[in-house]
Amino acid sequence: MNGWIKIHRKIMDWEWYHNSRMVHVFMTLLLMAHTTQSKDGTFTEVTTSINDLCGKTGLPRSTIWNCLKKLETSGSIAQKTEGIKARVITILNYSNYNYITPPKSMDQQPDNNFIEAMSSAEVWRENVMMKFGLTKEAFDKQLQDFDLDCKCNDKHHTSEADARRHFVNWLNKRKEINKTNGEKEKYNRRRAADVTATSAKDFEGRF
Repeated sequence: MNGWIKIHRKIMDWEWYHNSRMVHVFMTLLLMAHTTQSKDGTFTEVTTSINDLCGKTGLPRSTIWNCLKKLETSGSIAQKTEGIKARVITILNYSNYNYITPPKSMDQQPDNNFIEAMSSAEVWRENVMMKFGLTKEAFDKQLQDFDLDCKCNDKHHTSEADARRHFVNWLNKRKEINKTNGEKEKYNRRRAADVTATSAKDFEGRF
């Protein structure tokens, strides 16, 4: 088996990380996994068997079976049997564990698909527009500015959900900045008005 995977440190926060056998089985599945794309989406799967996993991990059948059951119950994997012995195991939320660095080719912008998908997600878009009081035109403009800001800062996203969270946080920061700048501008205008009023009084009366 060729290639390598990159494990994210947050796997240490995984609920089964304290169980060495669970980690052993799950890491074996991650290392065996293949990612495929179809019209229905992207899937990361392992075609294996209990005997195969026993041979690769050195663990007994009962332990493998129990670990797979716990992984399935906790939402880490989904599995189905094929034939008598084979089973197809799907790694759920694979990007949470194995981070794949997006390509940085000048001719390919991997986040473009996320931006287009975010713009087309009507329910989510309406919620964001309502939260920040944006019109459709203002939302599109903010999304374009966000996309440009990410490209200028070489910021990439691992998923559309990641891009959505970043966009909402980005809007919150912009809102705070605009609020602060608005308060400063209002304060400066008030001070200017006070100075003007005071200066006018200096010229009242008889000369």
